[in-house]
Amino acid sequence: MDLYLKNSVEIWLDVEDWTCQPLLQAGLAVIFTVGLAFTLIWCMTWLRFYRELLRLRRSASTCISEMKRKEAGQQQQASKKELPRVSVLLPVKGVHSRSQHNWRHQMESTHGGDVEFIFCIESHDDPAYQALKSFREERNSDVNRRGQGQIKIVVAGLSFHSSQKIHNLLEGVKHVNPQSDYVLFLDDDAEMRPVIMRDLIFHLEEDPSVLVATGYPHEYISPTTTSISFAGFMLLGYRKLAYLNISLLHPPALWGGCLMLRRRELMDPNIGILEAWKERGYSDDMIMGGRVHRCGRRMCHPATCVLVSEVDPQYSVSRHFNYIGRQMFVLDTYSDSTDKTQNYILLVLVCILVLSTALVFHLITIAYSFRIAFRLWAGEWGLSSESYCGFFQLQPMALEILFVANCAFSFFVSMQVDAVITRMCQHVSDQPEKFVHQCVTRPNGPQCPLSGHRPFALLLWTFCMSPTCLTRCFLCLPACRSQAFALIMGQNPSAEAKVSFVCSQNMLYLVCGSIVGYMANLGVQASCAFGTLFTDSIVWSGVRYYRKHGKVEAVWRTDTQGKPYTVPASVSMQKSMATKTIVE
Repeated sequence: MDLYLKNSVEIWLDVEDWTCQPLLQAGLAVIFTVGLAFTLIWCMTWLRFYRELLRLRRSASTCISEMKRKEAGQQQQASKKELPRVSVLLPVKGVHSRSQHNWRHQMESTHGGDVEFIFCIESHDDPAYQALKSFREERNSDVNRRGQGQIKIVVAGLSFHSSQKIHNLLEGVKHVNPQSDYVLFLDDDAEMRPVIMRDLIFHLEEDPSVLVATGYPHEYISPTTTSISFAGFMLLGYRKLAYLNISLLHPPALWGGCLMLRRRELMDPNIGILEAWKERGYSDDMIMGGRVHRCGRRMCHPATCVLVSEVDPQYSVSRHFNYIGRQMFVLDTYSDSTDKTQNYILLVLVCILVLSTALVFHLITIAYSFRIAFRLWAGEWGLSSESYCGFFQLQPMALEILFVANCAFSFFVSMQVDAVITRMCQHVSDQPEKFVHQCVTRPNGPQCPLSGHRPFALLLWTFCMSPTCLTRCFLCLPACRSQAFALIMGQNPSAEAKVSFVCSQNMLYLVCGSIVGYMANLGVQASCAFGTLFTDSIVWSGVRYYRKHGKVEAVWRTDTQGKPYTVPASVSMQKSMATKTIVE
């Protein structure tokens, strides 16, 4: 059998190598360039966060504004009256087990000045309405928390002419205090910290050319997490692609979960953010980003403004498909011709062509890895007939090694980007211990550098420690082996087994899962982007939206009896303009 296999491999290697075709080599060069571009941009992202983290640590600061003032020799702003006033708008739909915890944390994570919180819901039937009322009563009854921020509840009503989120925000903006200096649009489930609000305000104050300051999401694997679903790894892969957008201080796109801008510019009709939202708008952040480009202004993302959330162990593939589908659906919505051009460039050029090419790059790298292994096993280092061939006159083995090295380094850098962002979150967090992983069974064992920021730490730790951890968990601990397999299958192993298995989970399980999840997400995102060109509707929070010419054409909801119904968009818009919402 071994002789037959070896002869088969030799015959396969003796065939004219397909990598020698000139046209094919030109195509491989394009694919290689795309992979290299991803690597370079990830390097820029890592370098930016690494430098900011070092500067913060050297100055013993937790936020950029504090660090800048220390470097300039300025005193800290101590008076509450001197600090700008901020209005925070939070669109809310439904409640879950951590809703009140998140609201409480957001109200306590302010910059120290006067802040008002405006919670915007769609109707009194929403469970969030009663939850917010009880939350406000709890805050008002607590003497120690009465001065931490005023709470307003705005019932916006159902929208059939725009996305419900935009409708909620528009109604909430009507009740913003006229004395507010800044307005912050924040998702109600986003995990805020005082650092974020301070640095958003600081960059808006320091640079008048910045119209919008934004934060960015970051999912991390909690030390208490015992397993991650395949869809969870795909979500982490999607975030890796999002990190390409924050390689610079002034990114090309915004994230709708955390947006801050000056109140006077939000209300300015010459900029036209609110006007564009009212015209059957679907995506708040894409419309706002388009207005930024149209006005010749800039966006800003401070490195400390990262809103973290734990990867949900129950995150499913269907949820991921719906989430990515909604993200791609946004790219086919626009408010004018300028937005349409920019969004279609992102949709067709980036999300379809570039991501498809990136997926092909990784698949080719896998094939090349097997070819290199077969060549080494068969004792062949190149073509037997000639050493150099093709358009670039390269040895096939050299071309294969270039692809494998580029892909390996690209993945390594992307893991380092994830690690340094986690370290940044740990540095500015008031609970740094929740980001720390322990990789051995001893309680006082060394920390796992999966969330570290040191260069090459992850690579060395993975190659050196993974075999040891695997041996310990599967060979040296037979009693733990069955429990470890139960952990993989999603069952309930003992606590001792979880501690013993955490090392290999944090190494091979995490690294291999990240690779497969990232590649799977490339395929999902590219296919959803392609499908967006042929669909005109999407389901968001149980509501189906139909679009036409980049705007919301119709909105279908389901009544209490499960029957779908709608209201003409023109009627809904007129009703919205005539109805005056009351703040509670």
